[in-house]
Amino acid sequence: MPGKRAIADANRPGVWRDGVLLALTFAAGCVDALSYLGLSHVFTANMTGNAVLLGLAIGQTQELQVAHSTAAIVGFVGGVVAAAKLVGPPRDRVVWSSRITFALGLEFVVLLIFAVGWLGGPRTAGHGLLVMIVLSGLAMGIQSAVARRLAVPGISTTYITGTITALVAELTSVSGAVGERRRMTAVIGALVTGAITGGLMLTHARAVAAFVPALVVAVVLVAVVGFPRIASEKAE
Repeated sequence: MPGKRAIADANRPGVWRDGVLLALTFAAGCVDALSYLGLSHVFTANMTGNAVLLGLAIGQTQELQVAHSTAAIVGFVGGVVAAAKLVGPPRDRVVWSSRITFALGLEFVVLLIFAVGWLGGPRTAGHGLLVMIVLSGLAMGIQSAVARRLAVPGISTTYITGTITALVAELTSVSGAVGERRRMTAVIGALVTGAITGGLMLTHARAVAAFVPALVVAVVLVAVVGFPRIASEKAE
């Protein structure tokens, strides 16, 4: 029966994993909005955009902006290194594992510290701003390493250039998988929606805006606790 099939599909590990990826992508869009608008115009999730900002700052000899963009990259790289060692290499694709859950727990802790720091007041200059940038980049680096470990084709939770490229390429192929197209479209929408939410929070509830991505990751953690340990099962 169609109803039973829909329930069965919703309970499939791959479907749960895709839902998690969408939630994390939303959180990353929100973080990038907060960091760009509230932390001296840097991206702490999208390193492609941040690298461009770094180049512009160097070209225009804006030493302070160079330091801020560099701090974002350092934090991001540190998060990737820490999480990559924790979750392991993506040679054997998995739907989920307890190590991934632990890495997301680490991301939540970093985001919570970031949110508490944000609550303490805006950071517009000095070492406090650098610390906030590094914390934000650290969390997004952890998340990127988790997404890489899951190795879902064409999907990253912190940038969508590759996702857009993969989606357009799929759309030009008659034999492209409908499920993959939907997944990539949803990821793009999630990132944009997260950025919109971050912008709205900065306008209407600035003091608590940084708690939004932390809350999203917390909800993800609650949802995946007790997730079946199927590390040996191939991802879809």
